[in-house]
Amino acid sequence: SSRFNIGQAKEYYENANEILTQISGTHSQVQEALEGLGDVLVMVGNYPNARENFEKAFHNCDSSVADELTHGASLLTKIGHTYDKQGETEKCLDHLQNAEDRLRGLNAPTELAQIYSDRGWIDFRRGRLEEAELTLIIAEKYAEEAQDPMITSSVINRLGGLYFEKNDMEKAKEYTLKSLEQRR
Repeated sequence: SSRFNIGQAKEYYENANEILTQISGTHSQVQEALEGLGDVLVMVGNYPNARENFEKAFHNCDSSVADELTHGASLLTKIGHTYDKQGETEKCLDHLQNAEDRLRGLNAPTELAQIYSDRGWIDFRRGRLEEAELTLIIAEKYAEEAQDPMITSSVINRLGGLYFEKNDMEKAKEYTLKSLEQRR
């Protein structure tokens, strides 16, 4: 059933992209269709094509508008994820750094929480537990500021996994329970 729904979503966004090019859709419509198709392609593991759609959406961002800077940073993070999924972690880290640079001076705690969470998780996977902990704690502070339950629970869950790996069972339990509570 979910495969059918994903197939429908993919077809919807492909059709939307085609129609929008024929009728000269608005800037935001084109961005939304490109990003939506990219999101669906990530779900089915087609990372190169997802990245291509995210890149096209990114190139449609107007860097003179604060909301567009924030959205562009979010797209850079998504582009980075596609590289990470294909084992190109350094390219992912480069995109995360570019996303953070784009946010300099803006109030964008949700995006910064995601960037730091991703960096922390990469450090975790590389076995750099101290660096991962420091980075994830920064992510947690941004997530709390953002008051976004999904990013907050994700960061807290990653901290729970980190403390489990560090054999700090008290903190692992504390953070895992906080993550579950956050997702309610």
